Amino acid sequence: ALPYARVAVVVATNQSVPDSCTSRDHLVHLFGRKKARWIDGSRVVMLQRERGDSSFIVFANLVPGLLDQNEASYREERWRVLYSDRAMQEALMATEGAAGIFDLGAIVVQRLPLKVLCIDGVTPSLWSVRTGRYPFWKDLSFVTYGQPSRLVAEFFRFVHSEEGRALTESSGHLALPLAPPKEGGKAP
Repeated sequence: ALPYARVAVVVATNQSVPDSCTSRDHLVHLFGRKKARWIDGSRVVMLQRERGDSSFIVFANLVPGLLDQNEASYREERWRVLYSDRAMQEALMATEGAAGIFDLGAIVVQRLPLKVLCIDGVTPSLWSVRTGRYPFWKDLSFVTYGQPSRLVAEFFRFVHSEEGRALTESSGHLALPLAPPKEGGKAP
């Protein structure tokens, strides 16, 4: 396994959602209530991923009570369950009031017309992940069976080159290994 990028995991919403922020406690509430409402009174439509989804696990590990509410939602069939990133992004874009846990890199790379909510007052960004202010992230790795072929090894060298790292960061991912934050750096 060769780690190459860190990506923020976010609460993404349809552009119709009026809220710009949520909290950990509110997220548990949203997953647990069939009749949850956004700040303007419009209906919340939570979208779930399948059990074991890596992005959901990031949140479940850091948000007390979320896993229990998610399991109850599965049992009671409160929300639609989606089985791929593609299905999640299409449902988020097409469903008024929708929200789901998603990957910021996919939103950036594909220029998806989705909103990303700040959580507990912190906006997900490369800067907030790099500095540790935003705790919801996951690392991505390339995995080979045995030693990589010459061509694959050449690609891995490119990924870790200055040019490859710049390309990774332009796609909404932090290149690994992480470079330390710049002194006096400010949030973009």
